[in-house]
Amino acid sequence: MADDAPQWLRDAFDAQARQIADLAAQQANAMANLATRIDQVEEERIADTIRVPVFTPTPTPTPTPSTTTAVRPKPCLPNPDKFDGKDLALFPQFEGLLRAKLQVDGPAIGGEYEKVWYGFGRLSSEAAGRIYPWMSYAQQTGTFTIEGLFGQMNTAFSDPQRCQKALAQLNRTKQRSQPLNEFLNEFNRLILEAKGWGWSDVIKKAYLKAALSTKLLTATVGIEEKDSYDDYCSQLRRVNDQLVELADLTSRRAGWGRKEPQATPLSRTNLSDQMEWEPTTGAAAARTGEPRWATPDEIDRRRQEGLCLRCGKDGHKVRDCRTKLVFKDKKKEVRVAAARKEDKQDALVEELPSSSDESGKE
Repeated sequence: MADDAPQWLRDAFDAQARQIADLAAQQANAMANLATRIDQVEEERIADTIRVPVFTPTPTPTPTPSTTTAVRPKPCLPNPDKFDGKDLALFPQFEGLLRAKLQVDGPAIGGEYEKVWYGFGRLSSEAAGRIYPWMSYAQQTGTFTIEGLFGQMNTAFSDPQRCQKALAQLNRTKQRSQPLNEFLNEFNRLILEAKGWGWSDVIKKAYLKAALSTKLLTATVGIEEKDSYDDYCSQLRRVNDQLVELADLTSRRAGWGRKEPQATPLSRTNLSDQMEWEPTTGAAAARTGEPRWATPDEIDRRRQEGLCLRCGKDGHKVRDCRTKLVFKDKKKEVRVAAARKEDKQDALVEELPSSSDESGKE
């Protein structure tokens, strides 16, 4: 029947079929473009939500010292005093301060390379001369580290027998007349050097008791002893302060009962006697004929201990010493005898009656 259709009708159907095919092709292309656009938008949204920065590494040389350009923090601790190696007893303190400086202010100093040179820079004089050869060698062998530097310093400056020496000294140390605070500081230093700070309190207290003075140990009798070593040291300090206070109070009370000499009118005779007794012992003995009080060393000892320079007893001074009354009459006799050296017998015969006459007149 289609074959019987006129030509114009068949042409119309063909044109319509082509139009339909073109529309279908355009619709398919539009759908494809839309799907592509949707995928692009989704990818952009995901990229905006999770954006990971991409860095392109650039090859740089790796020198030994650190080359970071970041701003370093400011140091907190002061620089340790330089160690010259002359007094090896100061090395443990120097080592502790240097380790603390490197640990606390390490970011401010720099990397391992800078830290090693910083540690070497705190050495001076002979100490620096002994460590520098290792510095040159370590940079070539890869042992240029902080621990390597400390190992070399310990080998050069530390005493391997320090612990044994401190322990031996700890066994024979005694307080005697040394002030307690000074003695405790020295005793604790010996414990540290002997590596005995980790000892039990019982052991440390036993060492301390064996070294204390008998006077202080006697004062602690009847007092409940503290258990810990630190508390026991504080207890000893309190007892020692009480002993010092008691000694001071006793010394002051000894002067309370001392009577002041009564003032007497100065006559010509008293004035001459007083002037003759005031000079030094050597001059007075040479002029008055009084025996020397003591040797110069003994006089110095009496003066330092606050004793009477004349008799060596406590409780009064030389101006209040009653001993001078014993020598007063002898002094007058010597003065009278010295006035008449050419004829002692006549002088004594004449002087005695005159004295008796004057006493009778009085």
